[in-house]
Amino acid sequence: MTAMTLEQAVKVLEADGIPTHSAVRGAQHVNGLMLTAEQAKPLIKTLTGQEVNGAHVMHVPLVYGYLVQNILKAHVAKQAADLLDLLVRSKEQAAKLIEEQAWMFIVDVDSRQEIENADPEVVKAGMAKKGARKVLALKVYREKIEGKDLKRKEAIAILCEEIGLTPAGASTYYANFKAGKWA
Repeated sequence: MTAMTLEQAVKVLEADGIPTHSAVRGAQHVNGLMLTAEQAKPLIKTLTGQEVNGAHVMHVPLVYGYLVQNILKAHVAKQAADLLDLLVRSKEQAAKLIEEQAWMFIVDVDSRQEIENADPEVVKAGMAKKGARKVLALKVYREKIEGKDLKRKEAIAILCEEIGLTPAGASTYYANFKAGKWA
């Protein structure tokens, strides 16, 4: 399967009910669909003839959203565009968004036990459910700080290193743990 022309792609998007008069409106529509990777893969393949996979659960749906946006930007501006080039750009945009805005891509954790067993790297990257950072910080506090002869500065450094907190955030967490407010 080969990539379509830009105009063919726009017709497919219209047939799928995506507004094509504005790149922003088209992207908003696609984002509102909340597609899974499995739903987005065939849509990308229809437009470009290419299989797309991603390490992050949101990579493929984001690639599709950016692809729609990039197709519509070119269409509205009446610019010639190669869909495979737009796909490459869309993949780069999706990867950059996931990397730079990790907090947006929260992993849904259903129970406190799962939060407590959360991978510190997931929490550190900002991809854990709200509250997971605090629970993991308490775990680190109890294991590496509490009862040890550490200076405040050393304890804050441990929280920054282990959890990925800012010094100001680590200072707040440390004060609340030490005072027993969050224990």
